[in-house]
Amino acid sequence: FKLLYGFIQHRAILRYISPEVHNTAVGNHYLMEMEGLFFLSVLLPELKTSTRDRNFAKEQLERCQKVQTLEDGVHIEETPNYHFGCISWFAEPMLLAKINNIEFSDEYKNGIRKMMNFAVHIARPNMTIAPFNDSWPHTYLQTYFFMGQIFGNGATPFQGEPSSGLFWTFNGHFQKVEVASDYSLLAEFPKAGYTIMRSSWNKDALYFAIHNSSNTVGHSHADHMSIDVSAYGEPLIVEPGTNDYQDSPMRKYFKS
Repeated sequence: FKLLYGFIQHRAILRYISPEVHNTAVGNHYLMEMEGLFFLSVLLPELKTSTRDRNFAKEQLERCQKVQTLEDGVHIEETPNYHFGCISWFAEPMLLAKINNIEFSDEYKNGIRKMMNFAVHIARPNMTIAPFNDSWPHTYLQTYFFMGQIFGNGATPFQGEPSSGLFWTFNGHFQKVEVASDYSLLAEFPKAGYTIMRSSWNKDALYFAIHNSSNTVGHSHADHMSIDVSAYGEPLIVEPGTNDYQDSPMRKYFKS
């Protein structure tokens, strides 16, 4: 009973307080909150407000997609780590909807595909991401796997790997998908200011990424002409990423 009551309280906070705080739908926190509300309303249909909450959360997720994604598919904060996070927060509700015969718009689905395109290109040959802005050089093999499961064969040039957190989605059964062989070696994302090129999609490829943007929204830095270079698969000249996550003088210096 306490657990269920906690869910109901959580739903009330998300449904009534969040829109007042996040009236622009720009922040990735609002996206996460609407994902949570969507999950609660779909997984607990017995609640009287579930249908209304589900429709509201779906509407707000679609709104977040329009507001938070640039025309070239890059998240508005232009920060790879947060871009990958937002892919999951947008895509997981879509998959839950598919299982429960709920349809998101084609515009929403195409937005996730565009986001995935950037996620593919920003990966270095060694599979870490170039850590522009408030990012770290993590690997996101589970994201590439996830996209393959959603969009099928050719969704990415990487095979990817499942994570334990995905087993609830497919009941432990995954479809086998083939990797793409026709991804471009040169990609430009003009709205976000990224140009990325590589010699091949092999692990020993040459790789060059440049970011030229004056955007300092959220987790962005003013990083005109910042570059990240890999030679024969190994990072050679690296974008340093974030120095300090806290609101300290050093972080303000990096962002400036």
